[in-house]
Amino acid sequence: MNCIDICKRIIKVVLIFLTIIPPYLFSEDFFSQDTLHEYREIGVYGDVPLLFKVEDGIVWLKVDYENRFDSLKANDIEIDKDGFSYASVFNREISILYGSRFFLFMNDMSSYFGHGIKGIGTFYGTDFSGATRAIYNKTLIRNIESTSSLKEDSILYDTKLLNKYLGYFTYMSHPEMAQVFNQNAHPWVEGVDGPGIGEQLIISFTEPSNDIVVLNGFVDRNRKYLFKANNRVKTAIIRSADSGEPFEFEYQFEDMVRFDEIRFPRPAEKVVFEIKDVYPGEKWDDTCISAVLTREPDPYIGTNTSPAPPAVSEPQVFGPETR
Repeated sequence: MNCIDICKRIIKVVLIFLTIIPPYLFSEDFFSQDTLHEYREIGVYGDVPLLFKVEDGIVWLKVDYENRFDSLKANDIEIDKDGFSYASVFNREISILYGSRFFLFMNDMSSYFGHGIKGIGTFYGTDFSGATRAIYNKTLIRNIESTSSLKEDSILYDTKLLNKYLGYFTYMSHPEMAQVFNQNAHPWVEGVDGPGIGEQLIISFTEPSNDIVVLNGFVDRNRKYLFKANNRVKTAIIRSADSGEPFEFEYQFEDMVRFDEIRFPRPAEKVVFEIKDVYPGEKWDDTCISAVLTREPDPYIGTNTSPAPPAVSEPQVFGPETR
């Protein structure tokens, strides 16, 4: 058998392999989605809202009320030593958290709220008139239970904040919705000896869901080293736990900080997420998950109403060549 025949056989095997793998085993590629075509708020640039949208594999960034733009493609993003994504945006190196439908900055250009752990509609700051309000990100998750949780000193790393990692702001003078971090949210950490192989999250939904969106590991934007210091899930078993047609499959995470969208073969009312294997931590043998969300519903109510950029034949990109 010559080299050409061997190559043909390899290609044939690969094509067969790809056709039998269910599509729900692949996470949504953020840069290929076509659902974010209108500008939405991501943070601030000085005192001016910073907006983004996704079109044709490009994340467009716009300083609101100004004709200033920058753009990102997938190959513009790099991974730092702590597992966080970063890129140059408006001449600054910015840490980025993205995946599924989410896209956030993880530094002083992003927003956060700190008094939001008591429930939806908790106000932020001292103005209780509704001028500034922080609300949890809406998901289809009704409840998350676990087979164990770690208690360390006075902190119980349980599941109650797993679907409250993100929220959104609304401003009386600026009606757009801005995605924000909840700085009081902490991860779930399994509480058994060793890496937690076999430990489970049991996730119930308010209505049948097509997916879960998982932020793997201990993700703290002010203490990035905690991601690699603790275990991260490498492989998880996802199985149905409702009365519908049973399903079970494995999902493997890349060892990086991002939102992984795990699609189900059918809408499910309840699923189990079981730890099968982990990436070992550099310091601690505890496995962590920072957030469990769903892709729908979209957290933004309405769309950005600020003036659109002027029509031009070519996008006015604020890139190195124009600075």
